[in-house]
Amino acid sequence: MLKNGINPFILVLLGLFLLFTSGVSADTGTDSGDKDLWKSIEDAYVYCFPLVIVDATMKNRTNTEEATDLKAPVNQLIYNNMVLTADNRVVVSPNVDNIYSSAFLNLNTSAMVFVKPETDRYCSVQFLDAYTNTVDVVGSGSRTGDSQDEVTCLITGRNYEGVVPDGMKQIAIPTDMAWIIIRTVVNGSEDLPNVEAIQDRMLLVPLNVYLSNEAYIPEKGTYNAEYDGDPIDYVLDMSPEEFFSTANNLMVTNPPPSADTAILKDIQSVNVGPALTFDKTILGTDGEKQWKVMLKNLAPALTKQTAEYMISSGDWEYYGDPIGDWGTAYAYRGLVAIKGLGANPTYVAIYPEADTDSQGEQLSGANRYLLHIDKGMLPPVLHDGFWSFTVYGGDNFLIPNEINRYCINDRSNVTYNEDGSLDILLQNEKPDDDRVGNWLPVGTDDFRINMRIYGPDLDKIRSSWKTPHIQEVQVSPEESEMNATKVWDTVKDAYIFSYPLVLMDATMAEHTNTIEPTDEKAPVNQFQHDNQLKNADWRSVVSPNVDTLYSQAFLDLNTTALVFVKPRTDRFCSAQVMDAYSNTIDVVGSGGGAVNPEDEEICLITGRNYEGAIPQGMTHISIPTDMAWIVIRTVCNGPDDLPTIEAIQKQLLLVPVDDYLSKQTYLPPKGRYNAENDFNPGDYVAAMSPEEYFSTANRLMVTNPPAPADAPIREEIQLINVGPGLSFDGTILPEDAQTQWNEMLDSMNPVLSTYFLSFTENLGDWVYYPYPIAEWGTDYPYRAIIAQVAFGANPTYVAIYPETAFDTENRKVTGKNRYILHFDKGMLPPVLQGGFWSVTAYGSDSFLIKNEIDRYCINDRSNVTYSGDGSLDILLQNEKPDDDLVSNWLPIGTDDFHLIMRMYLPDIKKIDGEWAVPEIVKQ
Repeated sequence: MLKNGINPFILVLLGLFLLFTSGVSADTGTDSGDKDLWKSIEDAYVYCFPLVIVDATMKNRTNTEEATDLKAPVNQLIYNNMVLTADNRVVVSPNVDNIYSSAFLNLNTSAMVFVKPETDRYCSVQFLDAYTNTVDVVGSGSRTGDSQDEVTCLITGRNYEGVVPDGMKQIAIPTDMAWIIIRTVVNGSEDLPNVEAIQDRMLLVPLNVYLSNEAYIPEKGTYNAEYDGDPIDYVLDMSPEEFFSTANNLMVTNPPPSADTAILKDIQSVNVGPALTFDKTILGTDGEKQWKVMLKNLAPALTKQTAEYMISSGDWEYYGDPIGDWGTAYAYRGLVAIKGLGANPTYVAIYPEADTDSQGEQLSGANRYLLHIDKGMLPPVLHDGFWSFTVYGGDNFLIPNEINRYCINDRSNVTYNEDGSLDILLQNEKPDDDRVGNWLPVGTDDFRINMRIYGPDLDKIRSSWKTPHIQEVQVSPEESEMNATKVWDTVKDAYIFSYPLVLMDATMAEHTNTIEPTDEKAPVNQFQHDNQLKNADWRSVVSPNVDTLYSQAFLDLNTTALVFVKPRTDRFCSAQVMDAYSNTIDVVGSGGGAVNPEDEEICLITGRNYEGAIPQGMTHISIPTDMAWIVIRTVCNGPDDLPTIEAIQKQLLLVPVDDYLSKQTYLPPKGRYNAENDFNPGDYVAAMSPEEYFSTANRLMVTNPPAPADAPIREEIQLINVGPGLSFDGTILPEDAQTQWNEMLDSMNPVLSTYFLSFTENLGDWVYYPYPIAEWGTDYPYRAIIAQVAFGANPTYVAIYPETAFDTENRKVTGKNRYILHFDKGMLPPVLQGGFWSVTAYGSDSFLIKNEIDRYCINDRSNVTYSGDGSLDILLQNEKPDDDLVSNWLPIGTDDFHLIMRMYLPDIKKIDGEWAVPEIVKQ
């Protein structure tokens, strides 16, 4: 079953079932006449549902011009040639034993020839009519012939009057709409080529083409965007009139069998039947409300009505006869169609399922279990049949695990006990090496286990077979404590890995929370421009930069590529483009590697799914995530220079590529404002609970996938259900989870710990963050700590930011003293052409220090006075010096302070070699 579109191959639990079981009382206060009416409406809905959902599924699965691995035009085969893993999250309850092939048929105009080739393995071909009745089975599971022989079938519709050619087996479908489902066993991904070879020999062609022996080129299909949605949602959204009008039309070319005469007579009373016209007015004024009530109560009612068909055996339950061969069991047929289409008859396969242990307790990854099979009691199969045990999480997907094992089957290399019995270990922790062969990983959450028996020996199953026993194994307190420690280590690794992503999302939500661009915010895909240099009154961001003005934009590249134009400039202007994890993907302008960084550059910024061309003359910046961030730093030479900066900002361009190429005036759309997004991003993320944090991370990783190099960390954190689209379950954490969570956050908080210092490099008395800052690779702790203290930091080839709070005597600097920051002759901060440097003072709160001359930094553009020997002394003190020294004065206040030396386009070779780092000398 598809989460976003039904997979017609597997009997699985749908979200529809959850919708129906949400619980609304069936007593709506209607009179007896209304109850009789709605009883007929419900009977009609249940009867017609399989027909309508098969039609919707056929529309979805054939909605393509060419065959793909998910869809194919009518009367053409679809080959799903993939061995599913925990990374595949489209199909719920996926079957890892079989590879599926299928086709939807329209038999109104042509009979079709299908050839099942000779095989060396289980290969079952199921033919279904429009009502999900199994008309026949060929190959494995068939009741005649050798299941592995080649079989040539003539599939005919209700009006076929021709002959059946010699050597062909006729499959007479009583409806125009038909469906083939082919299940071929696969023995792991390395066996896939063998299955593909079988698929290559399958044939599905019109009868006249087959008899002509001419090469067959299938006709192209058609595509209609209307059918791209989930078929189950498509049907659920139908009004009563839409649903029954569809059913009435379908029954003309897909007539009910004669055995349905009684039910047809009943539902004809509400104008449901072949070619009838349903009239919604019979439902009354509250018909829409009653319709919704009916749907919500339908699955529980059908479950109760069909309880007789559910077979219980020990800890297990499965659907029994007449599944797949429905006859007049309309309620049963409707219930199974609600839960999942294409169910096999029991003689082909049964699917016992268990979600509790032998004591009736819910199976949970917090515990350990033995699935015990007595000697001689393996699941009994006939001929080329097989069995397997597969585990699914609470979300009905496969469970990530370190050995990528999702089932144990009759081909697995297991070790039997001395008495001939078999124990399968159901647990999260990897067992000792000698028991790994018997280990079926179950994750940390609630889980269930499906036993698949293909080609079942029904006689033995109904008489002498003893189903497996699931018993909890007790864990010692010492081992339990050790496991809890391992979980917390993984939680910490998962937090560190995903922190920049979650912070980026929060920052984007806060920064784009506006209808129109302002000097602080702008809607998605639009620039926000600073228009003032920062001073001591500005307290929005710590350690503000007073050298440059910022322009920035948060991008959503899910639906469009964007053209960014950096105009020609007469100064340092650097545009840093980052992905959702704060990795610097490219730098444009200063620091970007262009021959002349001041020239205009036109860039096409594309997301992970972009498949279009790159227009000539554009630099391609390919972002591997949907979320991206541009930060543009333009140097400003004081307040008098602001008009020049504003002129540059006005020339910055960011527009969708289609609008850019059309050369028409682009009017950006208005944004949105939500009061809930008025927060400090760092505080917002820090206040998240574990469930909130990891649920957010899991959601974001779907459209902002981790990099291929992240595979090892992904494998680790999947063990606690952290990863793209996974569902984190806080119950894996102990009772004091919030306390441990807070302690973990404190241990990584740079204000509360010296953890961040481990990432710095010394330059004399100064420290700075070295490579690979902003180009993180797999250095996740470094990436996370910089996200906390300097989110959006530049790579070192663009800028470095040495910092110090100590003098040459290694004493903390304070405004109570006077200091000289001394640069030897020729030893000013070394920068490359087009670069610049500055020294800025910050108070203990990391904000600019208020002073009487409103000076916050001294830089290479300052009007300083050099000493006679060519050296430079910058005065660090609170009191204003004599007038002839004021130009060299950097006020520091009266409290503790620290300095940040910014070097844009640093000369790294000189810094690492001959440069004498400036010293802070107490006077």
